[in-house]
Amino acid sequence: MVSPVKNIYYISTLRLPTEKAYGINMVKTCEALGQQGATVKLISPAFRHLPDQSIYDYYGVNKSFSVSFYPFPDLVSRLLALNLYLWRRQITSRPVFSWWLFKLAFLGDQIIFSLTLLFYFVTHSRQPVIYTRSLMPALILKILGYRVYYDLHAFPHCHRWFWYLTLRRLNGLTVTNHWKAKQCKQLFALDQTKVLIAPNGFDLDSYKTPLDRSAVRRQLVPELHRPIILYTGHLYDWKGAQVLAAAARFLPDSYFVFIGGMADDCEQFRRRFNFSNLVILGRRPHRDIANYLRSADVLVYPNPGLSRQKHLTYFATYDTSPIKLFEYMASGVPIIATDLPAIREMLNNNNATLVKPNDAQALAQGIDQVLTHYQIMLEKARRALNDVQPYSWSARAKHILNFINE
Repeated sequence: MVSPVKNIYYISTLRLPTEKAYGINMVKTCEALGQQGATVKLISPAFRHLPDQSIYDYYGVNKSFSVSFYPFPDLVSRLLALNLYLWRRQITSRPVFSWWLFKLAFLGDQIIFSLTLLFYFVTHSRQPVIYTRSLMPALILKILGYRVYYDLHAFPHCHRWFWYLTLRRLNGLTVTNHWKAKQCKQLFALDQTKVLIAPNGFDLDSYKTPLDRSAVRRQLVPELHRPIILYTGHLYDWKGAQVLAAAARFLPDSYFVFIGGMADDCEQFRRRFNFSNLVILGRRPHRDIANYLRSADVLVYPNPGLSRQKHLTYFATYDTSPIKLFEYMASGVPIIATDLPAIREMLNNNNATLVKPNDAQALAQGIDQVLTHYQIMLEKARRALNDVQPYSWSARAKHILNFINE
């Protein structure tokens, strides 16, 4: 077993709990680090609107780590609420605050929360190791003399001079794929020993529990004999859900089930794609996702590699390390995904079926191929299950602890 550091403080400046994937990464990482023997404390802002459930219940994790919420102004939410109030009272017919003002509010939130952390840490021992996905607290706490490690998930597309100055000061950096590691070494001149490739992971135990496949399928669709083509995740354009929905019209005998997405997004999605074989279920607890995946016939990752926002196009093509991809692989169900460099980090033609990005017809043809040659595709799924075994959250935590202890 890894000899653990004594204390690790995981600093978040983002909302927790959250329906977004970053919450799963943070909480699962904290849980796994705690299970490896480290004393882990997750510190998060006390946002104005949070779910009633505790973090432990929301994510279905054990209490191997502690959680503290610190005071937080939540300027962005207050600005949004004021904007909505003015519109509903018909004081204004359009948004009155420009995007730069919201960015300024976000920066203000970051600074104030960092100052709160500053007050806390200057009055306490300097023994903890800091691990964070938030750059400003990382810089401030490093200046104070702490050992700070940064977990980089989205490669910076602007203000790289600031990232260059900050990241070079830190004790180490973890990244989620090889492309990011290469970029960090080239653009930020980081020594190889300061960069650890630590991809996202999956929960081994969730995929070992007994499964009543028919019972789970009844929760998803009305007719059990028809194939279930399943997607989990948000419905944003750069996620590719709209490409999968468009593919559904080519395969009317299969159900296309979408799990995830905000309520407004789901409603717009239903209106946009009014096909009888589409099932839009919206958000479901993450603890139930493993059973949904295992009950499906085909799992789809339809990332188009395109977005109206240039930085998201870059992120989707090269940068991402999707948690759902690891969960798909752990399910033992055949996978079809778009052929992009970021996806190639985990999937290939031996463990999945790869198709042309942003092409609904090509995606439909790929799905039809999987259903037609299902036994061959099950063999690919078994290879994917074998390939993903080194990528559990527990394994990720061990790598991180080894990295910190070097």
